[in-house]
Amino acid sequence: MYFSRLENKRWTNLKKINFTKGKSSNESHPFMCPSGKRIYFIDDYGKIWYVNRFKDSWGDAIKLDLPINDDKVFNPIEAKNGDLYFFNTSKRKLVW
Repeated sequence: MYFSRLENKRWTNLKKINFTKGKSSNESHPFMCPSGKRIYFIDDYGKIWYVNRFKDSWGDAIKLDLPINDDKVFNPIEAKNGDLYFFNTSKRKLVW
């Protein structure tokens, strides 16, 4: 994942994000929750992580606990009411 900022009506150069600080070499498939205060993403092992947004920064990445990450998962989506939906790739079904 990469980011850029709008500064003085121009976008800055892209910078790679490293939320897991080396715990995962691949952070992909981001989803911004409806409030804009959390990003969910997938690591190279098919596990869901998230980071919380603070005023001017992001918190440390947190890997979700079991039972969500007890299998390979994909495509996390948080509903407006806070429910988390994701696809379990091993069982080929949507979970919530």
